[in-house]
Amino acid sequence: MTRLKDVKVIIADVQSADKVIIELNVAQPAALEGMHDIFIPSEPPYREVLPVRNVADRIGVPYIPCELPQIAGIVISDILDDVRSLAAVDDAARAMTGHLIHFLQNEITAGRMPAKLLPLQSGVGSVANAVISGLANSDFNDLTVYTEVIQDGMLDLIDAGKLLFASGTALTPSPAGLKRFYDNLEQYKSKMVLRPQEISNSPEIARRLGVIAMNTALEFDIYGHVNSTHVMGSKIMNGIGGSGDFARNGYLTIFFSSSVAKDGAISCVVPMCSHVDHTEHDVDVFITEQGLLMFGA
Repeated sequence: MTRLKDVKVIIADVQSADKVIIELNVAQPAALEGMHDIFIPSEPPYREVLPVRNVADRIGVPYIPCELPQIAGIVISDILDDVRSLAAVDDAARAMTGHLIHFLQNEITAGRMPAKLLPLQSGVGSVANAVISGLANSDFNDLTVYTEVIQDGMLDLIDAGKLLFASGTALTPSPAGLKRFYDNLEQYKSKMVLRPQEISNSPEIARRLGVIAMNTALEFDIYGHVNSTHVMGSKIMNGIGGSGDFARNGYLTIFFSSSVAKDGAISCVVPMCSHVDHTEHDVDVFITEQGLLMFGA
């Protein structure tokens, strides 16, 4: 059984390898079996349409196909997942959630969004997790999620009875979230599926389902550009992840950031970003604790 984070394994490597060594991690509950939906597209030009019509659709099998002659050995391990704590939800995150809820309610009233919203996508990190968690206290119901990474906030939505189903590639909970997940595995498992990244981040699926892309920025500028990765344009804070896949192809693209960093010493809203990961063509809405700014409206 793979670790929770190992769903991003490059399946093509297993298919093409002469020999495969399997890790059997006995630290993972056997009940995790069945959470995965592994679908392997054909090679171009014979690649078929990915038949995901709803967030909960299963289109593959719950295992990575591997022929018996390929298996060179099985390694037993008991290594627990190495997960990190998330920052506590602060006033800034609560304010951003409030602005998001107000904006989405206005979209519903204007007839641009169904009452149960469109499938949500949420980025990685404490701010993204706090915002999605805050929806548990909203009036929205019957929500769905089509994202890459599932964090604690999705568990909060399930516990609040707000989330019908979540599709992702990886689980990256906090230590407390991981324990909660294991303690209520059957409940959460019934509302989740983990897919290969090629499926979870498919531009065509994101566009067709009408995903609401919600990701975080280190900084954004007055022209609508977003820097998600580089501090002061040089030091890499993190990778771009799947934010580009969803920002470019989402029905609605939202970026969140606190207005200031380092206890107010640095503004996160700048004249021009020191590094650009997402151009103004990919962004619809910016949200900080101070308010909301729409581009292209």
